[in-house]
Formats: sequence, structure tokens, C-alpha cells
Amino acid sequence: MFDTVIIGQFERRLLELGCPARQARDKARELADHHADLKQAALEEGLSEPEAEARAAAQLGEPAGLAERLARVMRQSSWWGRHPVIGFCLLPLLGVWPFWLLCGSILAGVVWLIGHIFGPAYLVTVDTALALSLDPNEFIKYSRPLNAILNGAAGAVMSILFCWLARRSVSGLKWIIAACAVCSFSGTFTSVYIWPNGISVGMPSANWICACIPWVVAAAAFLRQRRIVRRLPAPALPSGSGGGSQGSILERLHPFGLRRSCVNNFLKTPTYWISTPALAGILAMGVFICCEFMLQRTERLEAPARAAALRAHAWPAESAAVMERVKSRQQAAGAADVTMIDLRPYVNVLLSPGTSVPNEPGESALAELPRGIHTFGGVSFDVSGRIQLMGRALLKANRIYPLIRKNILISRKCSRIHLLHGASHAAYMDETIAKLVLHYSDGSTGEIAIVSGAHLLDCWGPIYTTPVIREPLAPGSPGTELAWVGNNAGDPQTPPLMAARVYKSTFANPRPDLEISSMDYQSALTEAAPFLVGLTLEKAAAETQKLEK
Repeated sequence: MFDTVIIGQFERRLLELGCPARQARDKARELADHHADLKQAALEEGLSEPEAEARAAAQLGEPAGLAERLARVMRQSSWWGRHPVIGFCLLPLLGVWPFWLLCGSILAGVVWLIGHIFGPAYLVTVDTALALSLDPNEFIKYSRPLNAILNGAAGAVMSILFCWLARRSVSGLKWIIAACAVCSFSGTFTSVYIWPNGISVGMPSANWICACIPWVVAAAAFLRQRRIVRRLPAPALPSGSGGGSQGSILERLHPFGLRRSCVNNFLKTPTYWISTPALAGILAMGVFICCEFMLQRTERLEAPARAAALRAHAWPAESAAVMERVKSRQQAAGAADVTMIDLRPYVNVLLSPGTSVPNEPGESALAELPRGIHTFGGVSFDVSGRIQLMGRALLKANRIYPLIRKNILISRKCSRIHLLHGASHAAYMDETIAKLVLHYSDGSTGEIAIVSGAHLLDCWGPIYTTPVIREPLAPGSPGTELAWVGNNAGDPQTPPLMAARVYKSTFANPRPDLEISSMDYQSALTEAAPFLVGLTLEKAAAETQKLEK
């Protein structure tokens, strides 16, 4: 019957617009009841069956248009439907942290329940976490899968929730895909990680699991809607329906008509002006990340062959050139007005073979560092030993050093501060591993951060200049240079490819007009263990001339 065609088109269009299946069935049932009432009223007026059917259909109107009007009303009755850009494009950017806390709380509750059911052996306590944090390798073994589980679960729960809200508000499949795209972007770049020294929000590396999970949820939502729509039999149009309302339905469902309708919606709705560029930007970022991942993967696969070729030809020549440049800088004339600070009262590790540590090649080779007054990187330093500070990696060897060396006596003005320093286990780049705290004569203080990758690299590493994979082989700060390289103990005539490395870094004094009373050398307690072997202060040329006058 014709009423079946109208009801089928109405329900099908509601489902295509993103209406939940249960609501679509309820609305279709209400429409069927209303259609039956209209038809019964027409029959009571004395119209024939076909005339009553036609009159009821005309009073109801076009089913697709009726479904769209109803969907619009349902959409406007919900906050999410009225503000889809805020709800599905902006809120997912802020949702990682609360959903991570939710998943973490659930996991903690499950662990607590398991521990109380199966005994204390399965109970994770604060003491257990502290014990794990003392051994970074053991901690990473447990924290890596834990981070993956929590971030993946947070991304999945967040994507499912926003998909459910988009369906409940009849926002449509386009906003489901937009929400999942933003969830993918948010999960990739704002994941939460548990480290031995705390919890951080950021991106140490691209999180591909969190990037893919929202797209899996979006694909599942799309397939679910498609399966529900396909369950409905496509209503057959009655013969002779080429014009009228049925003809308008065919024109509306025509691909060109549908495309024209989408263009009109885009031009009329400001929401599309915001969401379309945002979605395009997210997709472009996803393409960029995928290309970057493929490039890095290609480099890793080609790395062994490239390393073999470089080791045979380029690296020995580059290492020899680096050592020659370091030696020439050690013979260069230093700055005119410098003051070398005597660090002997503060040194806690001597530069001698007796203090070298097994399995620490960089620190063992520091025994070759010349003591006394020498020039390194064009600056004179008085070297007597090293001030070694604590790093988390040293806990593995049960080696205890101070976190801070306080009150290094200065008592003079300067414009620049030169350090001869290094660090072991400096594996992470762009990480503040230590700082200088300057105490001025007026009671104020100033801080200078020492950043791995910018002011130093690990004290043991390559001294050639061509990397196998994109990795820093020289510090990035313009005031830092390689100042000393350990000799090749096996064959002094052969330039080493790997050697001990000590760097000279120059920092501007934040308050050159004030006298520095003292200085603190403080570790940031990261994996890296910083050390200081030389400290020299330099006055500006203008200041020197002023003092002479």
C-alpha cells in the first residue's frame, strides 16, 4: 500500500540523517498512526479508498522533507545539536586528561579488587611504585604497556562517547567523523604518560595506537548505520509517480541534486565554514604524520647499509677533522679579561684512573682530561676534577652523588659565564638536566638552564659529523662547542669514531651590572647525570675599559 511507501521513506531518511534506530522506529510508528487517522477521517467523509489514501499522503507531505524537518527540530532541542562545532571539534581537544583519569581510576579499582581477592601478592601499593621508580629500566618495563592501555582506553571511551552524543542529538554521520578525527588528533599529540618522576601530558613520540582507535570507532559507527539502513527494504514507488511529490523525492535523491543540496547547506550554515577547514587541517596533519612515519621507517631499514658505507670511508676522515678542529681551538688565544674560578673546594670526583667506573666508558676516559690551566674551546679553564651531580640512571649502579653543589664562591661582576661540562646518560634531547642559580649582591637570584641537545650531548658518543639517521651529533646552541675529545687508547694514531666528549658552553649573565656573590650548580634529577669541570667568568670589553679608566 501507498502508506507503507511513505512510512518506509520517512524512516529510511531519518536513519540516513543519523537518528537512532529506536527513535526512528518510534517516529515512523507515530507517522503511521497519524496517516491512518487522516485516512480514516477521509473515508468517514465519503471518499473512496484511493482518494482517501491520496488525501492522507498529500496532507502528510513529502516523506523525505518531513523527516528532515523533524530531524532539524530534534537537533535544535539538544545542546550538542545546536553547537556541534564546540561539542564535536573543540571539546575532544580537552578530553584526553579527564578520560585518562577515568580509565586510570577504573584500572586502579580493578587492581585493588584483584589484590583483595587473591591476596597481598597481587596488590600494587605506593611502596611498590616507589621501588619500581628507583630502577628506571624495570619501571619502563611496566609503565610502557600501562601507558599504552590507559591512553588507548581513554581514546576509545572518548570516541565512543562523542559518537553516542552525535547520534543522540541527530547530528549526523559527518559530525561523528569530525569528532573521531579530532579525538585522533588529540590522542596523538596530547597523550598522558607515567614516568618515574611523575605524570606528564605531551608527545614524546607519535602515539599511533591512540591515533588509530578513533578511526576504528568512526568506521564501526558508519558500518552500523549502513547496516541498519540496509535492513529496511527500499520502498518501491507506485506506477505513474513520475511527477508530484514522488518526482521531487527522486530529484532530491539524484546525485547531482544531493550534491547541490550539500553546497547550499555549506553556503547557508556558518558551522560548515568552521568545521570544514578544521577537519581539512586535521586530515592534512594526519597525512603529514603518516609521511613522516614512513620516512623514518625507510631510514631505519636503510641505516645498516648506510652505516657500513660511512664507517669505511667518511667517518674516519670526519673524526680526524673534528679532532684537528678541537686541538686548534685548544691552542687559540683566549679572551683578554677572564677570571678562572678555582673549583677545588667543591670537586667530589678526581680525574684519575682510580676513580673510573667499570662499564662507564665516557667517565673512564675523563681521566685523560688534562689538569691545570688549559684552553678549551678558545677559553681558559682551571681543571682540577669534576663536580658530579646525581642522575636517576646512576641509581642502577648504586652510586650516590649530591643533587646540588651550593655556594660556589664568585664575588665579582661578569658579562658572560663559560662552562666546561658534560653529562652521562644524556639520552633525551631538549631536556633541562641542570641549572645554575646565581646569587647577586643585592639578594636577588637568576637562573641559567642547561639543556641536553642544546648545550651538551652524552659524554660518550660519536665525533663524526654525518649521522646515519636524523639525530643530533652536535649541540644546537650557538654558544656551545665540542671542547675536548678523549684519545684512542688502542691506537693513538687512529682517530676514534666513538670517544669521550666534554663541551664548552657560554651563557650571558642575566644581571651583568650586579656582582655575583655565589653560584649553585643543581641537577634536575633526570636520567642524565651532569658534571662540571671548569668555570670561567668574562667581563665585557666596555666594562674592562671603564674599570681601567
